[in-house]
Amino acid sequence: MNGMWFVSFADSAVPAPGGGDAGCAAAERARRRMAELGAYFGTDHLTAGTGALCLESGRHATQAIFTETWLRDRRHYLHLRGAKKLTGAVTDAARLDLVTGVCLYSSATVRFTDERGDSPALLHPGVGRLTGPLRRIVADDELSVYEREAIVRQSRVIADLLAVLPADLPTTVTIDVPRVQYYCYLLDAFRRGHVRADLMLRWFDLVDARHTQLTGAFRARLRTTLDSVRRADVAVRTAPGLDPLAQRLRDAVSGTGSRMPPIRDLVAVQAAADPVWEVLQRVQPPRDRDQLWEMSYTVEVLRAIGIHDTGGRALAMMVDRYAEFPILQHAQRVQRRIDQSSSGLPVLGLYPAERVINVGRDGVPESLYFQDASRYVVADDHTTVDLFPLIDGLYEAPGESAVRAR
Repeated sequence: MNGMWFVSFADSAVPAPGGGDAGCAAAERARRRMAELGAYFGTDHLTAGTGALCLESGRHATQAIFTETWLRDRRHYLHLRGAKKLTGAVTDAARLDLVTGVCLYSSATVRFTDERGDSPALLHPGVGRLTGPLRRIVADDELSVYEREAIVRQSRVIADLLAVLPADLPTTVTIDVPRVQYYCYLLDAFRRGHVRADLMLRWFDLVDARHTQLTGAFRARLRTTLDSVRRADVAVRTAPGLDPLAQRLRDAVSGTGSRMPPIRDLVAVQAAADPVWEVLQRVQPPRDRDQLWEMSYTVEVLRAIGIHDTGGRALAMMVDRYAEFPILQHAQRVQRRIDQSSSGLPVLGLYPAERVINVGRDGVPESLYFQDASRYVVADDHTTVDLFPLIDGLYEAPGESAVRAR
């Protein structure tokens, strides 16, 4: 079972992989919570079906349930977080702030070559690491399959969701695409002398260009899907991320500025530019660059919650791939720490199942980010398949067919 699978899932509840009733019980709990979410939203157009996708992972066999969910006449498989013991109604909120995002590139669409000719997977933390000088960086110009799939899937879910929510609820969608965070992938190697300054600055330029390209593609796709459900009123903004740090890092690398700034200085720059970062600087400042990087994603959920604006009553929601749910958890922990939960409004996470799954030689599904395919692949009948229109059709009108590429 090696290659790329395109699947849509069956209309029956999924038992536990090892048999028994555990999977069915978990699926039923998830289905009930999804039905309660529809009631919270006050709509008959969000309904939980009888099907589910059960994903089991980790040595503790942790199960994630993606409930078959109908948003009007379109089916999605959604994992729901933050909806236990829902009380009140969506009309309690003064506005809806929704956060979504996608990472840059994929591990296969940027190739780093060292002095021995090896290609370490530097975009795969914990796997790729430079042990000698880096000689070349080559990046594909076209969006990766991972990037295309993510923006199509998430745009469709967001539009279908907003189509069933009250049209008079002011709504903003924030697209959070990393930029300066990707600078950090090579900073340690630069400090160890493994990356020349000119090559480091080339990496910064590649990241900046991809950020512009991907953000533009995401905004355009989201706008198109929102227009298709008559929600042109929805505001769309781009998250600033760590943009205030960009020039400081460039100056430090090029030698026109001081040495690489310490973490406290970087946090201070962010706090001076952003009231949410100012709150974080006081209650939970990052201790190193990794925490700074990770916290930059949490910031947008905290902004949606309104930790810097005690007078607001915003319903905060995150729509992203399932692997990003720790961002929501982190935001909830910070919220509890500063006791900003008096509004009683939930902080929701909706994570649509990826219907494009890459299966390795060991039969284990892997994220498209780490095991991306090329845009053109060969199907079982030896025909060439362009994955981009296939992905578009898969999420616009899900069917029951499957295509495998090898």
